[in-house]
Amino acid sequence: MDPIARFLASSLTLDPEFGRLRRELFDAPRQWLEVPSQANAVAWIARRRLRLRGVGVRSLESAFGRDNRLWTGANGEIAEVVRAISDLKQWDMAFIDLLSPAETAAAVAAATTAGLGHQVMPNPITALIGIRDHDALLASRSSATNREQRRSVRRIAERGLEFRASMGWPHVEQLLDARRLPAHEADDYTRDAEFRRFFREYRDAMSAAGRLREVALFDHDRPVAYVSGVWSGRVFHAFQTAHDPEYRSLRPGIMVFEKLLEGVLAEECEILEFMGSGRFYLSEFTRQSLPLQRVVLFSRTLKARLLGRFFARRARRAADSEAGPPT
Repeated sequence: MDPIARFLASSLTLDPEFGRLRRELFDAPRQWLEVPSQANAVAWIARRRLRLRGVGVRSLESAFGRDNRLWTGANGEIAEVVRAISDLKQWDMAFIDLLSPAETAAAVAAATTAGLGHQVMPNPITALIGIRDHDALLASRSSATNREQRRSVRRIAERGLEFRASMGWPHVEQLLDARRLPAHEADDYTRDAEFRRFFREYRDAMSAAGRLREVALFDHDRPVAYVSGVWSGRVFHAFQTAHDPEYRSLRPGIMVFEKLLEGVLAEECEILEFMGSGRFYLSEFTRQSLPLQRVVLFSRTLKARLLGRFFARRARRAADSEAGPPT
């Protein structure tokens, strides 16, 4: 099985325990859209309100967050999901994330048939692919990166900090409370009570099933950083991380990730997924990624058609920027 197919087959959206807890514990408005029975799929949709350039927009997206798939079922069923979305009322844009190239083509064809506007965008997932142990990971990185990691290990040891295999829930909450996000990421979902209920119960369930892997860093009894992830077959999903910003100079978030990688790669890991893409620190670990795509659908309203033009212009500017100046 190719890496994209293996990753998509291991999506947490397909994990029964993940889906059950999300449905039971999340109270925000959601719509469980049953697509035609022959497709054997369910789309788990959240209705949200966004503001783009000061304009209110009614959006549809995965009820489980943009790092998760919108629907269950086989890959070819995306066309049925698009047709079902086209029949919904009161929406302007719909985001369908984490699509393979074949799924993207099927979604675009279905949108065209349904008379919906669409825009295809890159949606890569940073991942380690086919790196079977920590020594191989070190060999794949620059010597400068590895020197910086060793320097951080020494500084942490000199301060008397200690790595541990896990931490209790009160310490996890303490670090979530200490998080400080950049201004452009001001909407911190980890402060939502519903997310915390879900995360606590999911950690407990995954620990009981032997699928949870965590690394924590402590300064005596004070939690400094942690990272948590789960196995799905031979694919490992890094799921949540946080650190105390008072210790930022020690790079604690990066170092607990490094310790986690060391342990996970000692097991039978075919793909290790780093919680999506676009986070600046991921280049510390790898420049590999899975070239997935996002399809943004636009409804038949005038506002949606104007939004479609805006997204198309933005996509052209991004393509021109990547191409560089003419020679």
